[in-house]
Amino acid sequence: MAAGCTVVHKPSEIAPLNTLLLAEIAAAAGVPAGVYNVVIGTGPNIGEHLVRHPDVDMVAFTGSTKAGQRVYELSAASVKKINLELGGKSAKIVLSDADLATAVDAGVRQVFFASGQACFAWSHLLVPRDKLGEAEEIARATAESYRIGDPTDESTTLGPLVSRVQQQRVRDYIFGAVAEGASLVTGGAAQPTEPQGVTSFPVLCCRTCHPQ
Repeated sequence: MAAGCTVVHKPSEIAPLNTLLLAEIAAAAGVPAGVYNVVIGTGPNIGEHLVRHPDVDMVAFTGSTKAGQRVYELSAASVKKINLELGGKSAKIVLSDADLATAVDAGVRQVFFASGQACFAWSHLLVPRDKLGEAEEIARATAESYRIGDPTDESTTLGPLVSRVQQQRVRDYIFGAVAEGASLVTGGAAQPTEPQGVTSFPVLCCRTCHPQ
């Protein structure tokens, strides 16, 4: 938009409210009609239609590697310009002279932001091997300090995942990690106890892989 281009924005169909709010803000700010547009729908339906559309000159996509491959494939048919920001595994590296308690606590809290549903989450915490045991205990204490519950309850510090599908994906990651030799520091893949009125939670789990 700053370069003079109009935009069609398709948010995730699971969490579109912030995009709809942005559209309201744009309209209130006086952005001309047709400059910033929002459509809601699934990726295989609306998303693929947008990528194929001859009036779309460039596609910017943020999401999984699998979905990005599909966007790349569809864009190639009309030689569109594309910008892909796909899945990755961000690491936080704690050096030997770091304040271990502060660094590990901050790392766990950052990965729990938005119930772990953030593309910038530090999903790996790398510490010197001689500090591994101490780091695990710090991570355990931080993880267990969170209160799972209804996100509208001010006492809740860790709310639900966006869907049951996402919850199962997280649980499968834990099952897979343990099967590959990871050690659970706390939590696990079992269904957490659910306070009344809340039906879906992320799983509290901090794990450390031990290379052979």
